[in-house]
Amino acid sequence: YLRFSPQFERFYLIIHLAQINRCFPKAATALEPNTRLVKINTEEEQGLAVHYNIRSIPTLVLFKNGHEIARQAGAMSEQDLVRWAQTNAK
Repeated sequence: YLRFSPQFERFYLIIHLAQINRCFPKAATALEPNTRLVKINTEEEQGLAVHYNIRSIPTLVLFKNGHEIARQAGAMSEQDLVRWAQTNAK
């Protein structure tokens, strides 16, 4: 379903929603190079939504070495998103 790049120890998945779009570019910059942000439109990628058990939008899922390590449903500000990712990636 998703290919995890070996160059990234952590991989962060964002399920697409308009509210996320506003904070996405700054949060992506703040988290690089160790964490990669990815947006998925679950209406277009319904198989991914089913595979990763996405039931509410937005859903944020943090992966480390290809395994889910944290999940959060609901919108966040840019600062909260970065803090959540950094806290859970330790």
